[in-house]
Amino acid sequence: MKMLAMDVQSLRKGALALPQSSRALLAQALLESLDEDGATAELDTLWAKEAEHRYAEVKAGKVKCLPGKEVLARVRNRKRG
Repeated sequence: MKMLAMDVQSLRKGALALPQSSRALLAQALLESLDEDGATAELDTLWAKEAEHRYAEVKAGKVKCLPGKEVLARVRNRKRG
């Protein structure tokens, strides 16, 4: 067990030294390896449909887009107030 813990620590250290984009790909692959029942694929499909729906609403003028900085400022102000 001790050897496994050392291997995991070495692996973690190496993974954290990777560039952000490589860490993101690795994280995605690890998460997908935990999904044995296919739930991730179903969620990906649902999120893709939601994104398409939201994009259609924007294109149709039904919703107004806000700059990311403004949205983040609103969220931060809510936490304070």
